[in-house]
Amino acid sequence: MTRVLLLIALLAWLPGCGGNSAPSASGTPAGLLTNGADPILEIKSPSGSRTVALSQLIREVPVKRVTVNDPLYGRDKTYDGFSLEDLASYSQNLRAESVIFHCRDGFSLRMPFVAARKAGLVLTFHDLEMSEGFPSSLDNPIFVERRNKAAAYLQAHHLEYEQAKHGRTPAQKRIVQEYETARGERDRWARRVDELNRLGNIGPFHPVLLRALAVKDLVDWDAPDAVRAIEFEHVVPSGGRDYPAGAAADSPVMTGYKLFHAKCLYCHAMNGGGGRSGPELNIPVNVTEYLKEEYVIAFILNARAVRARSMMSVQPEITRQDAERIVDYLKYMKNNKRVY
Repeated sequence: MTRVLLLIALLAWLPGCGGNSAPSASGTPAGLLTNGADPILEIKSPSGSRTVALSQLIREVPVKRVTVNDPLYGRDKTYDGFSLEDLASYSQNLRAESVIFHCRDGFSLRMPFVAARKAGLVLTFHDLEMSEGFPSSLDNPIFVERRNKAAAYLQAHHLEYEQAKHGRTPAQKRIVQEYETARGERDRWARRVDELNRLGNIGPFHPVLLRALAVKDLVDWDAPDAVRAIEFEHVVPSGGRDYPAGAAADSPVMTGYKLFHAKCLYCHAMNGGGGRSGPELNIPVNVTEYLKEEYVIAFILNARAVRARSMMSVQPEITRQDAERIVDYLKYMKNNKRVY
Protein backbone atom coordinates (compact mmCIF):
# COMPACT_ATOMS: atom_id res chain seq x y z
CA MET A 1 0.00 0.00 0.00
CA THR A 2 1.21 3.45 -0.82
CA ARG A 3 2.67 4.92 2.31
CA VAL A 4 1.21 8.24 3.35
CA LEU A 5 4.04 10.51 4.40
CA LEU A 6 3.58 13.12 7.06
CA LEU A 7 5.60 16.09 5.84
CA ILE A 8 7.80 18.19 8.11
CA ALA A 9 5.63 21.00 9.42
CA LEU A 10 6.05 24.70 9.93
CA LEU A 11 6.07 25.20 13.67
CA ALA A 12 5.69 28.54 15.44
CA TRP A 13 5.62 29.33 19.14
CA LEU A 14 2.81 31.62 20.20
CA PRO A 15 3.23 34.20 22.92
CA GLY A 16 -0.40 33.50 23.73
CA CYS A 17 -3.42 32.66 21.60
CA GLY A 18 -3.81 35.38 19.03
CA GLY A 19 -5.59 35.96 15.75
CA ASN A 20 -8.49 33.63 15.04
CA SER A 21 -7.95 31.73 18.28
CA ALA A 22 -7.81 34.64 20.70
CA PRO A 23 -8.94 33.54 24.16
CA SER A 24 -12.37 34.59 25.24
CA ALA A 25 -13.00 35.93 28.70
CA SER A 26 -13.25 32.35 29.94
CA GLY A 27 -9.79 31.52 28.51
CA THR A 28 -11.19 29.32 25.74
CA PRO A 29 -10.64 30.38 22.09
CA ALA A 30 -13.68 32.16 20.73
CA GLY A 31 -16.20 29.80 19.19
CA LEU A 32 -14.86 26.58 20.73
CA LEU A 33 -17.54 26.35 23.37
CA THR A 34 -20.34 24.17 22.02
CA ASN A 35 -23.67 24.55 23.79
CA GLY A 36 -21.76 26.02 26.72
CA ALA A 37 -19.45 22.99 27.08
CA ASP A 38 -15.74 23.39 27.81
CA PRO A 39 -13.90 20.36 26.28
CA ILE A 40 -12.19 18.12 28.83
CA LEU A 41 -8.90 16.21 28.57
CA GLU A 42 -8.24 13.36 30.97
CA ILE A 43 -4.57 12.93 31.89
CA LYS A 44 -3.62 9.57 33.41
CA SER A 45 -0.36 8.47 35.03
CA PRO A 46 0.80 6.08 37.76
CA SER A 47 0.22 8.87 40.28
CA GLY A 48 -3.47 9.09 39.38
CA SER A 49 -5.93 10.55 36.93
CA ARG A 50 -7.18 14.10 36.55
CA THR A 51 -9.49 15.89 34.15
CA VAL A 52 -8.58 19.36 32.92
CA ALA A 53 -10.83 21.75 31.01
CA LEU A 54 -9.49 23.14 27.76
CA SER A 55 -9.84 26.68 29.09
CA GLN A 56 -7.52 25.78 31.98
CA LEU A 57 -5.00 24.07 29.70
CA ILE A 58 -4.84 27.18 27.52
CA ARG A 59 -4.02 29.29 30.56
CA GLU A 60 -1.40 26.90 31.95
CA VAL A 61 0.23 25.15 28.94
CA PRO A 62 1.93 26.92 26.00
CA VAL A 63 -0.26 26.89 22.88
CA LYS A 64 1.38 26.16 19.53
CA ARG A 65 0.01 27.04 16.13
CA VAL A 66 1.18 24.45 13.61
CA THR A 67 0.75 23.93 9.88
CA VAL A 68 1.13 20.31 8.85
CA ASN A 69 0.26 18.12 5.89
CA ASP A 70 -2.38 16.07 7.69
CA PRO A 71 -2.85 12.63 6.06
CA LEU A 72 -6.37 12.49 7.45
CA TYR A 73 -7.30 15.22 4.97
CA GLY A 74 -4.49 14.83 2.45
CA ARG A 75 -3.54 18.52 2.52
CA ASP A 76 -2.03 21.24 4.69
CA LYS A 77 -4.03 22.08 7.80
CA THR A 78 -3.40 24.70 10.48
CA TYR A 79 -4.20 23.87 14.09
CA ASP A 80 -3.79 25.22 17.59
CA GLY A 81 -2.64 22.65 20.10
CA PHE A 82 -0.28 21.56 22.87
CA SER A 83 3.00 19.73 22.32
CA LEU A 84 3.21 16.34 23.99
CA GLU A 85 6.39 17.48 25.70
CA ASP A 86 4.62 20.47 27.26
CA LEU A 87 1.71 18.30 28.38
CA ALA A 88 4.16 15.83 29.93
CA SER A 89 5.99 18.64 31.70
CA TYR A 90 2.69 20.10 32.90
CA SER A 91 1.63 16.74 34.38
CA GLN A 92 5.14 15.84 35.63
CA ASN A 93 5.55 12.93 33.23
CA LEU A 94 8.66 13.90 31.27
CA ARG A 95 10.30 10.61 32.27
CA ALA A 96 7.44 8.53 30.87
CA GLU A 97 8.28 5.39 28.90
CA SER A 98 5.19 5.36 26.70
CA VAL A 99 2.03 7.32 26.04
CA ILE A 100 -1.43 5.96 25.25
CA PHE A 101 -4.11 7.91 23.42
CA HIS A 102 -7.65 6.94 24.44
CA CYS A 103 -10.41 7.78 21.96
CA ARG A 104 -14.12 8.42 22.29
CA ASP A 105 -14.99 5.25 20.40
CA GLY A 106 -13.01 3.06 22.83
CA PHE A 107 -9.92 2.66 20.63
CA SER A 108 -6.52 3.16 22.29
CA LEU A 109 -3.08 3.58 20.71
CA ARG A 110 0.19 3.16 22.63
CA MET A 111 3.47 4.59 21.34
CA PRO A 112 6.97 5.09 22.80
CA PHE A 113 7.18 8.47 24.50
CA VAL A 114 10.70 9.19 23.22
CA ALA A 115 9.59 8.53 19.62
CA ALA A 116 6.51 10.73 20.01
CA ARG A 117 8.62 13.61 21.36
CA LYS A 118 11.20 13.24 18.60
CA ALA A 119 8.45 13.27 15.97
CA GLY A 120 7.06 16.50 17.43
CA LEU A 121 3.61 15.26 18.40
CA VAL A 122 1.08 18.04 18.99
CA LEU A 123 -2.33 17.36 20.50
CA THR A 124 -4.48 19.86 18.60
CA PHE A 125 -7.81 21.27 19.79
CA HIS A 126 -8.72 23.78 17.08
CA ASP A 127 -8.84 23.58 13.30
CA LEU A 128 -8.28 27.20 12.26
CA GLU A 129 -10.71 26.76 9.36
CA MET A 130 -13.55 26.12 11.82
CA SER A 131 -14.73 28.43 14.58
CA GLU A 132 -16.22 25.53 16.57
CA GLY A 133 -13.00 23.54 16.81
CA PHE A 134 -13.26 20.67 14.32
CA PRO A 135 -15.50 20.22 11.29
CA SER A 136 -18.30 17.70 11.30
CA SER A 137 -17.23 14.32 9.92
CA LEU A 138 -20.69 13.40 8.70
CA ASP A 139 -20.19 12.08 5.17
CA ASN A 140 -16.95 14.03 4.96
CA PRO A 141 -16.48 14.57 1.20
CA ILE A 142 -12.71 13.93 1.34
CA PHE A 143 -13.13 10.52 2.94
CA VAL A 144 -16.10 9.62 0.75
CA GLU A 145 -14.18 10.65 -2.39
CA ARG A 146 -11.22 8.45 -1.45
CA ARG A 147 -13.47 5.49 -0.71
CA ASN A 148 -15.39 5.93 -3.97
CA LYS A 149 -12.26 6.44 -6.06
CA ALA A 150 -10.77 3.18 -4.80
CA ALA A 151 -14.09 1.36 -5.25
CA ALA A 152 -14.33 2.61 -8.86
CA TYR A 153 -10.80 1.35 -9.57
CA LEU A 154 -11.72 -2.08 -8.22
CA GLN A 155 -14.81 -2.25 -10.38
CA ALA A 156 -12.95 -1.15 -13.51
CA HIS A 157 -10.05 -3.60 -13.03
CA HIS A 158 -11.80 -6.62 -11.50
CA LEU A 159 -11.67 -8.79 -14.61
CA GLU A 160 -8.04 -7.88 -15.23
CA TYR A 161 -7.23 -8.83 -11.63
CA GLU A 162 -9.06 -12.18 -11.86
CA GLN A 163 -7.05 -13.06 -14.94
CA ALA A 164 -3.73 -12.05 -13.37
CA LYS A 165 -4.04 -13.14 -9.74
CA HIS A 166 -2.51 -16.59 -10.30
CA GLY A 167 0.13 -15.38 -12.75
CA ARG A 168 3.85 -15.03 -12.08
CA THR A 169 5.02 -12.51 -14.66
CA PRO A 170 6.12 -9.05 -13.47
CA ALA A 171 3.17 -7.45 -15.27
CA GLN A 172 0.68 -9.81 -13.61
CA LYS A 173 2.23 -9.23 -10.20
CA ARG A 174 1.98 -5.47 -10.73
CA ILE A 175 -1.72 -5.76 -11.61
CA VAL A 176 -2.38 -7.81 -8.48
CA GLN A 177 -0.39 -5.45 -6.25
CA GLU A 178 -2.18 -2.34 -7.56
CA TYR A 179 -5.58 -4.00 -7.21
CA GLU A 180 -4.91 -5.15 -3.65
CA THR A 181 -3.59 -1.69 -2.75
CA ALA A 182 -6.82 -0.15 -4.03
CA ARG A 183 -8.86 -2.69 -2.09
CA GLY A 184 -6.99 -1.76 1.07
CA GLU A 185 -7.59 1.94 0.40
CA ARG A 186 -11.31 1.36 -0.18
CA ASP A 187 -11.65 -0.58 3.07
CA ARG A 188 -9.57 1.93 5.01
CA TRP A 189 -11.58 4.95 3.93
CA ALA A 190 -14.88 3.11 4.26
CA ARG A 191 -13.97 2.47 7.89
CA ARG A 192 -13.00 6.14 8.30
CA VAL A 193 -16.35 7.26 6.94
CA ASP A 194 -18.29 4.90 9.21
CA GLU A 195 -16.21 5.60 12.33
CA LEU A 196 -16.19 9.36 11.98
CA ASN A 197 -19.87 9.47 11.10
CA ARG A 198 -20.55 7.80 14.45
CA LEU A 199 -18.21 10.17 16.28
CA GLY A 200 -19.45 13.37 14.63
CA ASN A 201 -15.94 14.90 14.39
CA ILE A 202 -12.30 14.19 15.26
CA GLY A 203 -12.37 16.23 18.48
CA PRO A 204 -12.07 17.21 21.17
CA PHE A 205 -8.36 16.50 20.55
CA HIS A 206 -6.58 15.41 17.38
CA PRO A 207 -2.85 14.48 17.39
CA VAL A 208 -0.53 15.37 14.50
CA LEU A 209 3.19 14.73 13.93
CA LEU A 210 5.41 17.62 12.89
CA ARG A 211 8.59 15.64 12.27
CA ALA A 212 7.43 12.13 11.35
CA LEU A 213 10.34 11.75 8.94
CA ALA A 214 12.70 12.02 11.92
CA VAL A 215 11.37 8.73 13.31
CA LYS A 216 11.48 5.87 10.84
CA ASP A 217 8.87 3.84 12.70
CA LEU A 218 6.33 6.69 12.52
CA VAL A 219 6.55 7.65 8.84
CA ASP A 220 3.27 5.87 8.02
CA TRP A 221 1.66 6.38 11.42
CA ASP A 222 -2.12 6.71 11.42
CA ALA A 223 -3.34 9.25 13.97
CA PRO A 224 -6.11 8.10 16.31
CA ASP A 225 -9.34 10.06 15.95
CA ALA A 226 -11.33 11.86 18.65
CA VAL A 227 -8.85 11.61 21.54
CA ARG A 228 -10.44 12.21 24.94
CA ALA A 229 -7.54 11.18 27.23
CA ILE A 230 -3.80 10.63 27.29
CA GLU A 231 -2.09 8.18 29.61
CA PHE A 232 1.58 8.28 30.53
CA GLU A 233 3.18 4.95 31.46
CA HIS A 234 6.43 4.65 33.38
CA VAL A 235 8.92 1.83 33.59
CA VAL A 236 8.23 -0.50 36.51
CA PRO A 237 11.48 -1.11 38.47
CA SER A 238 12.71 -4.60 37.68
CA GLY A 239 13.71 -5.29 41.28
CA GLY A 240 15.73 -8.28 40.10
CA ARG A 241 12.71 -9.89 38.43
CA ASP A 242 14.66 -10.18 35.20
CA TYR A 243 17.75 -11.75 36.81
CA PRO A 244 18.53 -15.31 35.55
CA ALA A 245 19.02 -17.01 38.91
CA GLY A 246 21.37 -19.98 38.68
CA ALA A 247 23.06 -18.96 35.41
CA ALA A 248 26.86 -19.06 35.39
CA ALA A 249 28.56 -15.67 35.39
CA ASP A 250 30.41 -16.37 32.11
CA SER A 251 27.52 -18.15 30.36
CA PRO A 252 25.75 -17.07 27.14
CA VAL A 253 22.61 -16.68 29.27
CA MET A 254 24.29 -14.09 31.50
CA THR A 255 25.63 -12.26 28.44
CA GLY A 256 22.08 -12.19 27.06
CA TYR A 257 20.73 -10.94 30.38
CA LYS A 258 23.14 -7.99 30.39
CA LEU A 259 22.14 -7.12 26.82
CA PHE A 260 18.43 -7.46 27.59
CA HIS A 261 18.69 -5.38 30.76
CA ALA A 262 20.55 -2.60 28.90
CA LYS A 263 18.73 -2.63 25.56
CA CYS A 264 15.27 -4.16 25.97
CA LEU A 265 13.93 -3.65 29.49
CA TYR A 266 12.93 -0.03 28.89
CA CYS A 267 10.16 -1.15 26.52
CA HIS A 268 9.57 -4.79 27.50
CA ALA A 269 8.73 -6.33 30.85
CA MET A 270 10.20 -9.51 32.30
CA ASN A 271 8.17 -11.09 35.09
CA GLY A 272 6.20 -7.86 35.41
CA GLY A 273 9.17 -5.50 35.73
CA GLY A 274 10.19 -3.12 32.95
CA GLY A 275 8.46 -1.14 30.24
CA ARG A 276 4.99 -1.48 28.81
CA SER A 277 5.21 -0.08 25.29
CA GLY A 278 6.25 -3.57 24.22
CA PRO A 279 4.74 -6.87 25.38
CA GLU A 280 5.65 -8.76 28.55
CA LEU A 281 8.02 -11.53 27.43
CA ASN A 282 7.82 -14.19 30.14
CA ILE A 283 4.53 -14.44 32.02
CA PRO A 284 2.28 -16.23 31.75
CA VAL A 285 3.84 -17.60 28.53
CA ASN A 286 7.43 -16.98 27.47
CA VAL A 287 7.86 -15.51 23.99
CA THR A 288 10.03 -18.47 22.92
CA GLU A 289 7.17 -20.82 23.77
CA TYR A 290 4.95 -19.44 21.01
CA LEU A 291 7.43 -18.00 18.48
CA LYS A 292 10.14 -19.92 16.67
CA GLU A 293 13.64 -18.95 17.72
CA GLU A 294 14.49 -17.71 14.22
CA TYR A 295 11.59 -15.25 14.33
CA VAL A 296 12.51 -13.96 17.78
CA ILE A 297 16.03 -13.25 16.49
CA ALA A 298 14.59 -11.56 13.41
CA PHE A 299 12.29 -9.45 15.62
CA ILE A 300 15.23 -8.26 17.69
CA LEU A 301 17.25 -7.30 14.61
CA ASN A 302 14.42 -5.70 12.61
CA ALA A 303 10.84 -6.15 13.81
CA ARG A 304 9.34 -4.80 10.58
CA ALA A 305 10.97 -7.63 8.65
CA VAL A 306 8.57 -9.90 10.55
CA ARG A 307 5.53 -7.72 11.24
CA ALA A 308 4.52 -4.79 9.07
CA ARG A 309 4.31 -1.40 10.79
CA SER A 310 5.70 -2.72 14.07
CA MET A 311 6.52 0.09 16.50
CA MET A 312 9.62 -1.76 17.75
CA SER A 313 12.67 0.31 16.88
CA VAL A 314 15.82 -1.02 15.23
CA GLN A 315 19.00 -0.81 17.30
CA PRO A 316 21.79 -1.15 14.74
CA GLU A 317 24.44 -1.72 17.40
CA ILE A 318 22.83 -5.09 18.26
CA THR A 319 24.55 -7.80 16.21
CA ARG A 320 23.13 -11.16 15.24
CA GLN A 321 25.33 -12.77 17.90
CA ASP A 322 23.89 -10.34 20.47
CA ALA A 323 20.37 -11.29 19.37
CA GLU A 324 21.20 -14.99 19.75
CA ARG A 325 22.49 -14.39 23.29
CA ILE A 326 19.28 -12.47 24.16
CA VAL A 327 17.28 -15.45 22.92
CA ASP A 328 19.44 -17.76 25.08
CA TYR A 329 18.44 -15.60 28.02
CA LEU A 330 14.75 -15.57 27.08
CA LYS A 331 14.71 -19.37 26.75
CA TYR A 332 16.34 -19.69 30.15
CA MET A 333 13.79 -17.40 31.77
CA LYS A 334 10.82 -19.58 30.73
CA ASN A 335 11.82 -21.75 33.69
CA ASN A 336 12.22 -18.70 35.95
CA LYS A 337 8.70 -17.26 35.92
CA ARG A 338 7.84 -15.13 38.92
CA VAL A 339 4.41 -13.73 39.56
CA TYR A 340 4.21 -10.47 41.52
